[in-house]
Amino acid sequence: MKMVKSDQLLFEPVDTFLLRAPLLSLSHDHRKASNVDIIPILKEYINRAEIREAIAVASPNLFQSLDKIYGSPNAKKTRNTISSLLKFLIRMSSRPTPFGLFSGITVGELGPDTVGKIATIDKHQKRARPDMEWLLGLVCKIEGEPLIADKLNVFFNDAVYKTTDRVYLHYFSNCGQLRNNANQERKDNISIKKTKVVEYVQSVSKDPISISELMKQLHLKYPGASNKDIQSLIWNLFKQEFLISELRPPLVNCSPLSYVIEILERIPEAKQINSILKEIESDIEVYNQMPLGEGLNFLHRLTKKMQDIQPNKQPLQVDLRLACTEKIRMNHTIGAHAANAAEWMWRLSKNEIGIEHLREYHVEFLEKYGVNREISLLDLLSDEKGLGAPPTYKYPLSTKPTKASQVQSTHPLLMEKYIQCLRENKKEIKLTSSDREKLMDMETDDIFAPNSGELFIEVLASSSEEIDKGNYQLLIGNNIGSQELGQTFGRFTDMMETNEKMDLMKEQQKIEKIFTDDETEYVELSFLPQSGRSSNVSITQSFRNLHTAIATNTNIQNEKLLIEDIMVGATLGRFYLKSKKSNKRLVFTSNNMFNYVNAPNCFRFIREVSLEDVKGIQGMHLGILREFAFIPRITTDKVILSPAVWKLNDQTDGLSDFSVPIDQWVETFSGWMEKMQVPDWVFMAYGDNRLYINLKNRNHLYELRSELRRRGRVQLQEVIGDYANKQWLKSPLGNHNAECIIPFKKKHHVPAKPTVNINTVVETPLEHREKEPGSDWLYVKLYGPVYKQPKLIFEQIQILVEEVENRNAIKSWFFIRYHDNEHHVRLRFSGEPKMLLSEVIPLLQNWYLTQRQVGNLKKFVIEPYEREIERYGGLLLMPLMESYFEKDSVLTAKLLELNNKQTFKEPLELVASMYIIYFLTMYGWSHRKQLEWICRWGEEQEYSKEFRPYRNEILKTLDKDENWKTLREQKPLLFSLFTKNKNIIQEISDYVTEESITTTEERLIGSLIHMHCNRLLGTDRDREKKAMAFVRQIIESQKHWEQTKRTIIKQ
Repeated sequence: MKMVKSDQLLFEPVDTFLLRAPLLSLSHDHRKASNVDIIPILKEYINRAEIREAIAVASPNLFQSLDKIYGSPNAKKTRNTISSLLKFLIRMSSRPTPFGLFSGITVGELGPDTVGKIATIDKHQKRARPDMEWLLGLVCKIEGEPLIADKLNVFFNDAVYKTTDRVYLHYFSNCGQLRNNANQERKDNISIKKTKVVEYVQSVSKDPISISELMKQLHLKYPGASNKDIQSLIWNLFKQEFLISELRPPLVNCSPLSYVIEILERIPEAKQINSILKEIESDIEVYNQMPLGEGLNFLHRLTKKMQDIQPNKQPLQVDLRLACTEKIRMNHTIGAHAANAAEWMWRLSKNEIGIEHLREYHVEFLEKYGVNREISLLDLLSDEKGLGAPPTYKYPLSTKPTKASQVQSTHPLLMEKYIQCLRENKKEIKLTSSDREKLMDMETDDIFAPNSGELFIEVLASSSEEIDKGNYQLLIGNNIGSQELGQTFGRFTDMMETNEKMDLMKEQQKIEKIFTDDETEYVELSFLPQSGRSSNVSITQSFRNLHTAIATNTNIQNEKLLIEDIMVGATLGRFYLKSKKSNKRLVFTSNNMFNYVNAPNCFRFIREVSLEDVKGIQGMHLGILREFAFIPRITTDKVILSPAVWKLNDQTDGLSDFSVPIDQWVETFSGWMEKMQVPDWVFMAYGDNRLYINLKNRNHLYELRSELRRRGRVQLQEVIGDYANKQWLKSPLGNHNAECIIPFKKKHHVPAKPTVNINTVVETPLEHREKEPGSDWLYVKLYGPVYKQPKLIFEQIQILVEEVENRNAIKSWFFIRYHDNEHHVRLRFSGEPKMLLSEVIPLLQNWYLTQRQVGNLKKFVIEPYEREIERYGGLLLMPLMESYFEKDSVLTAKLLELNNKQTFKEPLELVASMYIIYFLTMYGWSHRKQLEWICRWGEEQEYSKEFRPYRNEILKTLDKDENWKTLREQKPLLFSLFTKNKNIIQEISDYVTEESITTTEERLIGSLIHMHCNRLLGTDRDREKKAMAFVRQIIESQKHWEQTKRTIIKQ
């Protein structure tokens, strides 16, 4: 099958790739691990120095238990040791995922041919550095030494938000020690009383200041305070992380220990501990230079020295760079096929742009804030001031309910192919170029594809020469890839050559220049996890100019972007992030593979919002097929997109009964294998973990049985062909399994995503925005049957309004209709606070009781009135807007009354469209401007059938010549009602023309018209859509009407 033409492809490969491979060979070592008589084999392996060192790094506990292998085979401890060693040996010979010294990485390049030769084990390069849990524990201990802490610089944590009386900490990292403190619960929602002293501390520690200098500043400001009280306050703020010390290492620094040593170097009181740290740093470098297999005794002495100053079972974190006889190279055709495979995986992913739980949150945001208001990130995520965290957020735990998980639908193409596969009794689904064309027609626009990413693949070929001849297959990994170029490389940045790092950086910069505008800034984002060991995968080198760090420091080379500078806004389609300081859109990235679902809410939110305009590569949209006991292999051209999968669980006949004798269980399992046609060699997979096992090997089968018993389910993946011999990567040990991480980028011909128009609004003070009961506004919600709303508005509410107006108890009023969980009318009165409380509320209460008795209402609720200031042009324009709301309320109430009396022969939607035309014309928009604006609403011919009977009469009626002569003469009542709003419409127009407003003119007009439809037609958006469709057809027809009129006049 030929590949699709290159000019039609969505992605293209980047020339630099990452290769990962296990330490031992698949063809020799794994074969030995598959021997039935495994104990002699294991004894042989644990006597090899490089194996012992690798085990000591990976699992000190297992290393201490190695001698137990010489015990009785029936003893439990011996069996456990054998099981652990077997799994480790299988992993060291078949799994390329980096894990201590079990596997390693190197960097390769695409080229005209393939080169794949690993050097001998003693040539590989170790990179050890302190485990971050150990280092952060030591930092925490040093911070607790008053004499040293006194000299440390601190800064006020910017991940805080304030209410009227408290200062809340958004995230408490516990300095990465939560895992070590078994008795300590996770702390969320830490807060302190907001006092003038605390606010002063915050103001003087915006920039780093030593604790001793901070104390001096407090003594000068508050001379009456005792030294003990000031010390207690600062120490309290420090321990609770309201103050962060400079000693915490940035995670965008590849040498955290060197950073700590450098900070302590200038503090005399830290000389002793720093001397030990320098020795440890030197010893780590010595260990790194030792060939693998020669460093075991030194490793033990080094870890003992580290444990003496800070207890930790595994104080070192070790990675391995594979040495090669020459630079690893892969034929460029592999890159082309990988980029094509990435496109297939993207097109077969769930057809959703952005993150599902953010879509619900986006709706909630629009309802509360609209599209013209930007909210501080931490205020938004707080329960006290904003919406709280979105559903599924965990740090701190969101209070919003999570939608019940539903069985996802299967991609239509895959379901069709699956059914065909069953009919034809085949085990493979083959996707063709014509299938790809179908997907291009039915799926998301290409602009929403990721700008870059990385694909995890295995190249199945017996040699480099066979790859160059085209004799190969590509297999997509269980872990499909990353969301952005370079993320998989991030953890290994310090193990890469300078030119390799520069190549990736240049590619990244080129991609961003092509697909983003100059008004967008990219920011590197990091945070200190509560479990410090998780930081090991987050340490990286960032090439970004801007860096935001949560609960730790930024790198000195990077400009710091504070959390408090981040604003959240929304268009009608999605969220965006903005810097308050630079007024530029922000996109946050993290150059690592840490799963941000387990990050603090603010971190997770800004990462997810940064992906709001992307349909990610999530893996094939299998939906319900994932629940089936067998899923066929899915292929296209030379690529295996997904291997065949068999599933075992506690429902599988006979296999969940572990009380039966092992021989009986094995016999039952063999029957299942035969029935399901499972091959002997498979991968036992869970997540991105997998073990290459032989189901006819009792030792391997015991591991499967144990896994099924422990987890209740096991997934078996097929092994493709002669797997052990289809390995192109060679070493003196034999053939090695290899995984290539191929970066890809979107091709230049794909247009950039639409730019986001961000606001330049200054946040309005709370006292102008929120009008509480007892202020100059009274806001009441009136709940009742929706079908009774029109009469309630034009009759009963009018009676209430007349009564309060006759008593001079209000200055103005207006209403809107709304539907959250229930339909209701929102009624608002402005006036003197005293009059609203003493006159309006008692009248309102009596009026409500009457309405409840007759069934018009069932409850009423008084709430604060939050003015949508930015939506309606700004604080200065708001009084005029609220005056218009009142006039529009009077107008719509009267129109509802006339409609109830069947005064109109036209439907109410058409009456709404007539007023909208009048409004736009009196506002001063030309016909051309009206046409440009209305064309953004809906489809061109929508509701044309419903409009056609009224077309000619409406066009005559809405002829604005001679002061709307036809409207005035033929529909005098409507003309009289419309013209009552003429002056205020023109006032709004004059203001918008002369003054700057906080939204666009088009949005402002759209909001006023939307609320007119709301008052007149209710909350049914289809009725509004119909009215706007009529407006469009009137405006489009007016052009032809004017031409016809001129022709008649000439004749």
